[in-house]
Order: sequence, then C-alpha cells, then structure tokens
Amino acid sequence: MKKVKYLIAIVFSLFIMGPLTVQAEEIQVCNLDDIVTRGIIKSNAEGCERVIVSNTKNLNVIYKLNWIKEIEFTNLNLNDISFINNLDNLETLIISGSNISLEDLNSHMTSLKIYNSYVQDLEALKNCRYLQNILLSDTSYFRDLEFLRYTSNLKTLSIDFPAYTNIDLSPILNLYKLEKLNLWGLEQNISNNLLRFLKRNNVETSFSLNRNYESLMNNVKSIYNSLNLNGLSDEEQIQRIVLYVIDNITYDQNLTGEAGQEAFKTEIMIENALNKSGVCRQYTLLTNILLEMAGFNAIQIRSNAIENHIWNAVYLNGSWYAIDPTWLDTEEGRNEVVNNTRNNNYLVDPYGTYINNHHPLSNMLANLNPLFKISFDTNGGESLSPIYVDSNHYSLPAPTKQNSEFDGWYSDDDLLNNYEVTNINKDVTLYAGYNDSLRIENASGMPNPPTSVIGYIGIGILTLGIGLGYLYLKKHNKFKKI
Repeated sequence: MKKVKYLIAIVFSLFIMGPLTVQAEEIQVCNLDDIVTRGIIKSNAEGCERVIVSNTKNLNVIYKLNWIKEIEFTNLNLNDISFINNLDNLETLIISGSNISLEDLNSHMTSLKIYNSYVQDLEALKNCRYLQNILLSDTSYFRDLEFLRYTSNLKTLSIDFPAYTNIDLSPILNLYKLEKLNLWGLEQNISNNLLRFLKRNNVETSFSLNRNYESLMNNVKSIYNSLNLNGLSDEEQIQRIVLYVIDNITYDQNLTGEAGQEAFKTEIMIENALNKSGVCRQYTLLTNILLEMAGFNAIQIRSNAIENHIWNAVYLNGSWYAIDPTWLDTEEGRNEVVNNTRNNNYLVDPYGTYINNHHPLSNMLANLNPLFKISFDTNGGESLSPIYVDSNHYSLPAPTKQNSEFDGWYSDDDLLNNYEVTNINKDVTLYAGYNDSLRIENASGMPNPPTSVIGYIGIGILTLGIGLGYLYLKKHNKFKKI
C-alpha cells in the first residue's frame, strides 16, 4: 500500500509553470481598469506596454491603446476580440483561464500564448500572417492542430500537457519555417514521418529525433485491447481503465522535487508509465489516453502552484466528473473504485468539496462544453476529415463516390443501423452507405457493374456487330458500285 506521504508529496514540475511568471525582458505591465477612468484613458497610460484585461468593463476603449505591445485576457468569456485588430504595435496576445473565440481576428501580432483556456475558431489565425510563435500550455483545451495548416510563417511551437491527449500531429508537417518544437505529454503521438520532417529541416526539439515513438503508442494500444471493454457500460469501462492504471503504476519519489524538475526536461511522460512508475503526470496521462481511446471526452486538469498537481475529468451522462488516479493509488482509494462509491477522488463533482484539495488553475471546467469527435469511414468514397461538435446542433457531410449515390451514415460497418443526428455522448465513427450497396456481387461472385457501365458495354457490342457485318458483306461483294 502506498504511504500517505506519497499522496501529500505530489510535486508537479515547476518547469511548466515557468512561462506564466517569467518574462524574457522587463516591460511595464498595467491593469486596464487602472489606466481608464469613466471611459477616459489616463495620461500615464502610454508608459504601459502590456495591458491585463480581467473583466468586460472597459473593453470599448482598448482600440485606442494603439501603442501597447502585449495584451492579456484572463478569466474571461468573450465571443469576439476583433477590437484588437487596430492595435498596430501589438506583438503578443496572451489568453489565460478564458473561453474566447478568435473569429474575425486579423492582427499583426507575432506571438500567441494560451494558458489553461478554451480558444475557439483557431482557424482564424490564417489571417494573422505575421505569427511566428505559438505556446499552448497548462492543459489548454483543443482537440486538433488543423489551424497550423494556415500558420506557414511559424518558427516556434510549444505544447505543454494539453487537456486532450489523442491529438494528430501531422499538421506540423506544413510548418516549413519551423525552428523549434516542444512537445511535452504528446511524445507518444510522434510519427516517423514527423521525425523525418524535423530532421530534414534541422528543427530543435524537446525530444530526441533518434528513436521510434510509434512503438510507445503501439504499447498503449495493446494495453487498451487487453482491457476487453466491448459490451461493458460506460461506468464499467471507466472503472476498468482506472483500476488498470492504479494497479500498474508505482509512485516514484525520485521524480519529485528538484530531481523531478530535472527529469521533466528530458523524460518521455508516457514511457515511465509504461515502465510502471511515475508521479501524477504519468498516472493522469495514461488514464486520459485510455479513456479517449474508449471514446470518452476525457481531459487533464492542472492544479495551481499551491498544489502542483494534475488530475483527470471525464464527461459522463451530461456532466463532468473528477478522477484523481494518483490519489486513488491506495488501498482505500482502490476500494472506492472497485465499489464505485465515488466518495473522494473517483467520479466526483469537481466543484464540490473536491476543489478544496485540488485547486484548479481556473474555473474553466464549470463552463466547458465537451468536444466530441466524429470520424468518417466513407467506404471507398472521398476522404473526409473528422469534425468536432459540442452539442446536438451539428450537420454531417455527404461524401461522393464514383457511380454511386450517397444513402446515409450508419453507426456500424455492417450498415445495419442508421445514424441520426442527436445529442452526442461519446466520440463516434460513422460509415457511409450507398444506394448500390445491395448489389456488390452477382450469382457468380463477380462484381456487379453499375447500370451505366452495362449500357456502355451493350453499345460497344452493337457497334462491333455492325462493323463485322459490314466487313462480311464487303468481302462477298454484296456492295456494288453505282
């Protein structure tokens, strides 16, 4: 049994926390409310180079602060920040603990830093053609990196422990000007194609370019397959995953304190977990990957500097529930999971008494809609990219397929169960059906060609017959000159 001191001594690396407090150079920082009185900008405001915005009170005057170099939105919900487009000297946009849409953004900024935030409409970054640096840190909420296809001038990309873990890294292959890439907590998603790209372009990385990372994910997939989750209820699947993690990771004191901080700079997060040792980041990462593989909306959540900890939340039956696999790794905690008692650290309300011990960086989870992934198997039709939805308000694309008419989406690869647009609860894969799906083979087992092809064959045979008949008649002098 793990000793209680193991639970108290959880120290998450301060290395990640660094970007929140350390500036590359000293600049004058002001709070927007301190430099504005009754809608009028104070005379001393021009000495301010960085403005912190923590409420919506004075948003209407921001466009007048044309000299500022940095602007930070913290703990805000904003559907539109296009009012910063006129800040010609803006170099850096910082978003912290906020839910913000970038729609209609068209800025001259060169750096974007996102901490513990859900930033929507990232594809709007295609309008920020001067953007060179992006930092996504402290469990920021995004499920894909498709927006990178539009940021062709990017030189530096840093991603530190995102909330979601099963993220496709292939959009990075579009960054031909990339000079530095940091990926902490996503190493298991690195493909050999990405490694070759990084080597060819001499990109500096936070991980070695001389190893195979695909094997790590293959090992995780083997673990997932061994759990035999098919046929289990959602609650039973979560229970089996959490039990596997706490039964197969031993808390490692060598990864705490200063030694842990040094190890964090070079270790591969999932590798220690697969070697059955680690601290909170290993427990949480493996739990999250397995939950996402099962289709759950599962996320990692950072505690603040007081707790220096990381834990999980999973979306179940319309609500978020907290899971702390590290703190569950005791005899008492394991019993809580086995008996599904949900008292302390297993599937509990994250904003009940739980919050008093786990100190999340922000209250983002209280306002966060889950992002569900819908993937498409077009059965030989045009390829379709996955879409992400957060409610029952979504539409599905209709693929095209040569000589076929799209018949609809099905929830199974046998095309037996039609899929209806409904309130989605888990990630799903949909399968395309076509109106010729019932005549794939004829009695002889040969492919049954489409009707149009049969028509063309008939015309060809008729033409050939006429030609042969003409040659026969000509040979036997049936045609006489007039």
